[in-house]
Amino acid sequence: MAGRIKKETPGPAADPERARLQEQTTAMNERLILSSIHQHELTEEAQKLNTQLRREITERELAEGALRDSEERLRFIAESMPQKIFTAKADGSVDYFNRQWMEFTGLSFEQIRDWGWKQFIHPDDVEETLRRWTHAVANGEYFEMETRFRRHDGVYRWHLSRAQAMRDAEGQVLMWTGSNTDIEEMRQAKDQAERASRAKDDFLAALSHELRTPLTPVLMTTAILAVDPLLPAEVRGQLAMVRRNVELEARLIDDLLDLTRISNGKLQIQPVTTDLHQLLEQTAEIVRSDGFGKKVLLSFALEAAGHHAMGDPARLQQVFWNIMKNALKFTPAGGSVTVSTRNETAGTIIVSFVDTGIGIRAEALLHIFEAFEQGEITFQQRFGGLGLGLAISRAIVELHGGEIRAASDGVGCGATFSVTLATVAAREFADPRESRPPVPERALRLLVVEDHAATLEVLTRLLTRSGHRVTHASNVRDGLAAAAVESFDAVISDLGLPDGTGFELMKKLHTAQGLRGIALSGYGMETDLRRSQESGFSAHLTKPIDFAQLERALEDLMANSMEWTKPE
Repeated sequence: MAGRIKKETPGPAADPERARLQEQTTAMNERLILSSIHQHELTEEAQKLNTQLRREITERELAEGALRDSEERLRFIAESMPQKIFTAKADGSVDYFNRQWMEFTGLSFEQIRDWGWKQFIHPDDVEETLRRWTHAVANGEYFEMETRFRRHDGVYRWHLSRAQAMRDAEGQVLMWTGSNTDIEEMRQAKDQAERASRAKDDFLAALSHELRTPLTPVLMTTAILAVDPLLPAEVRGQLAMVRRNVELEARLIDDLLDLTRISNGKLQIQPVTTDLHQLLEQTAEIVRSDGFGKKVLLSFALEAAGHHAMGDPARLQQVFWNIMKNALKFTPAGGSVTVSTRNETAGTIIVSFVDTGIGIRAEALLHIFEAFEQGEITFQQRFGGLGLGLAISRAIVELHGGEIRAASDGVGCGATFSVTLATVAAREFADPRESRPPVPERALRLLVVEDHAATLEVLTRLLTRSGHRVTHASNVRDGLAAAAVESFDAVISDLGLPDGTGFELMKKLHTAQGLRGIALSGYGMETDLRRSQESGFSAHLTKPIDFAQLERALEDLMANSMEWTKPE
């Protein structure tokens, strides 16, 4: 067709180039697309990370703010507390004292920080405080001790210091927190209480001595005369009554001293294999006259097959005597007291005391074994007594590993007391006395030193009547003078003498001549017994004593002597 434009078709040579360009263009477009996608992904990831970072920063700022608030609150609390507060680094150097410390010491924080606190500790306490604090820090241990700190006016006051380590998750010590509490008033109250307790003990010991000393000649004289066949039976009976009452008064004095021993944790026992049936029968002989006097029947049903216990016979008899005496005291005429034993379980014995007396209120049963408790004040006035026996009995039984109980259905229904003890084989342990050879009777040369005239007179008379040769003195000087010119087998001496003590006398005689002796004293506390032994006395007899006790002590002393000096 004329005038029509003709479209040219590329030739064969142009086709590969165009294809190559198209491929390059396509590849570039793909790379651009991929790059755009990757950039978009990176942008999204960056936005996410930025958002997370902003959140973490916000949380951290909030946490730091909360921590600051917490620290401020804790510091406010520490500054407001009446106690003295401190913190220390892991190495023990103090990095914080609260305001109370500066007010107390009058020193600035810079003066007492780190280890500067040593300057306000009492000089006598510095070394021990440092030793214990550094030990606690080195070992991460809890710290506690009482220390004297100097106040700004120079006065030292006792403080109780405590510190505890704060640790991380691995257990490593991060820091120490501690407190210091002023305990000056508490210490003063404690010291006053201890002084009052010592004063009470000293008073009781002095009272005991003053009461016991005049009883000794009375007890010795009545004990001898009460069995003198030359006296009428009626007179001997009256003397026996006097003797029983003297012994009762002595036991009341013993109860006061025992109560002091119990409160100080110094009550002691000397256990041996003991036949409880025999001990009960012996105790009954002591108290039986009280039952007959009131026409109260005292009967026994000792049925336990195992009736031996490892115990202190004197102390267990004291328990049985207290319970029997109370049962008879609180049982009206015509009533009865029954003592029985049984082996309820293997290895134990139960000793029961059942009376038909006035009974015990339920409320009083809760306190019946407390000192000075008798259930009703009217009973105290009516029946007398100090209310110490059962408290002492409980302490003695518990020292033996046993148990004492009381039961009653109420007023007018009587009462039952029971003592439970562990049993042992009858011959499991032997009394040391049994293996000792008998002591031949012989006259002894005795030095008796006693400043109480009546006691000295009675002692001299009774010892002389028993065949002994007695030289007597009333003070340390005369006793030493007598020993310088004469030989003696033994010394019997009081402890409180006008010009010294029996301890001093015995120590000198024991050191110079090897003499042994027997101490006689109204003082019978543990410290007195220990001092007697340390001074050379073989025995310590607490007044009042009867002559039979003294004779037994002399036998023991001679039996234990390695050498006897024959009398001239």
